Formats: sequence, structure tokens, C-alpha cells
Amino acid sequence: MTFDPIEYYGDRAASDGPAHAVNGWGSAESMRERYRMLTLGVSDKLSRPSVLDVGCGTAEAAALYSHYTGIDICQAMIDRSRAPERVFLASIHDVPADASYDCVITSGSLTLEVGDNESRAVSCLSAMYAHAAKMVAWNFMHARCGYEMPQNHHYSREFMLEFAETLGGTVVAIESTALPWEMTIQVWRPRP
Repeated sequence: MTFDPIEYYGDRAASDGPAHAVNGWGSAESMRERYRMLTLGVSDKLSRPSVLDVGCGTAEAAALYSHYTGIDICQAMIDRSRAPERVFLASIHDVPADASYDCVITSGSLTLEVGDNESRAVSCLSAMYAHAAKMVAWNFMHARCGYEMPQNHHYSREFMLEFAETLGGTVVAIESTALPWEMTIQVWRPRP
């Protein structure tokens, strides 16, 4: 079974639920934990980084960064955004080639089962890395997850780590006991 992201998230955006539920996260705490893992170590290396949040949903991460831009392909999610002036209707492939951000992140946008998820993830993550001046980070549900839901795609950890190595930077794999069914990967560009 596959899902259309615009339809799926449009239906979620139409609900009256809290932001974490609309975005598909189990709790506000798990949402914060995901963003913590995506940007772990960033403040040690960068002050006031510019951040591009791909598949930003309701742009909850906008509260964390002063230089934040979000993009999403679902207008209904943008309409519910906490920062509509900093969120745009676009995919990563619509971002101008010369646009650059210190950090390019995505949380949960690779999870929906859309068919051929691995090749779509490679395409999306490669484009994200092309726009990342310092670091790209993403999280994903892995195949060792203790439960399955038809809308969720579960990736092989090995596949994601092997792909991350092809980007050519320093790969950091982050796991959290709070979210044992997920993994976050950061790829830092080599220093000049």
C-alpha cells in the first residue's frame, strides 16, 4: 500500500489535533527529541546557523532557529504553520541551485510509504546535501522497529549508513533510548 503525501498530510492538517499529532509524532516530547538529535552538536560548531527544514509540516522547528526556512509540498500543512512567513510551498528539487544553508534537515518526511522509498530518499538527501554548506541531517524509522503501521516505511540502517558514506563527509549516527525505533544521521562537510 502506498500513500500520496499531499493527500495524507492534507487530511492530517485538517484535524484539530495538536501540532505534534498533525505532523505524525506521538508526543510533543518525541517531536522535541527528534529535533534535538537532528541538531546535536550544531551549537558547538556554529552560532546562529541558517537552517532549511525539508518537509517541515507545521514548522515546529522554526521556534528553535532564528535563521529558519521551511519547505513543504502540502499547502494545508503550511497553512497551519507556526511561521507562515518563513515557510514555502516547494520540494527540495525546487530550491534554486545556488541556495545554501548551514544546516539542511528533515524529520519524518522520509517515513510515509510512497513506493520506492529508497530511491526517493537518495534523491531527496542528495539534493539536501547539495544545499548544505556545513551539515545535512535526517531521521528515519529503521527495519528493527518493534511495530508496523501501513503508512510507515522502515529503512535498513545499513542502507542509510552506506548511502551517507557516499556523500563524502563525516558521518555521525545518533540513536536515542527515547526513540529506539529510529535513527538520525548527520553528514558534516569536510573542512576546507
